[in-house]
Amino acid sequence: MSVFFTNQDERAQAVFEHFRAFFVKALTDRLGTVRFAQVGARAGEAESGEGNWVTPILRTGKWRGVVVDPNPRALQRLRTDYGDGSGIFFHFGAADERFAKDTFYSVREPHAALSSFDLNAVLGHRSWVANIEELLEPITVQVERLDAICSRAGLHVIDALLIDAYGNDEQALRSVNLRDKRPRLIAFKHGRMSKSGSTRIRDILDREEYDWFCDAYNCLALHRGFFDPALVSLAQKVVVAAS
Repeated sequence: MSVFFTNQDERAQAVFEHFRAFFVKALTDRLGTVRFAQVGARAGEAESGEGNWVTPILRTGKWRGVVVDPNPRALQRLRTDYGDGSGIFFHFGAADERFAKDTFYSVREPHAALSSFDLNAVLGHRSWVANIEELLEPITVQVERLDAICSRAGLHVIDALLIDAYGNDEQALRSVNLRDKRPRLIAFKHGRMSKSGSTRIRDILDREEYDWFCDAYNCLALHRGFFDPALVSLAQKVVVAAS
């Protein structure tokens, strides 16, 4: 179980989402143009499947950067949604510490959120998606460090890092040099992280001077050198109090 995990109800999730929106707006208002890297085309989707907090931000045109995903159909949907002139570089592949070819097990809609690089994890959902084998599509993808992908796209500094990597959030986070890229805001999923993996991520965030708070699924990490520490501390306390 993730060390970020807390037993939180819907009220705590709503409080978390309120503060996430507050800090995302603060980042955008202060910088004007936000350079971002998004790992996973589904980043920002609510656990309920209703709504997406990333899409409205990208449609403003104030956020410019890179979207990485191992599913070409997901990337094409975003290209259609945002348009070729959106200032977004769409990359087919995956972010990982390794440089290798790997197999991504894509699950067709309406169960695309179950897709993973781990076939056993996908098949573990048979109990409620009986025909999941029929929905599977293995896709061979190049996995490499997010640093390398961003450099090729001309993104040498990241203001916001958004990750929902089909259960590979730990590997995606570890594939970027936070000290070099200096993201002010990091949003990621911790729900599928192991205790050891989430401990490694927590230690990295602490070492690189991030404060963070979470709901039962999501985590928001904020750099101490950019955001008002009093406001971050208040958000942490209120989210905990709501759980």
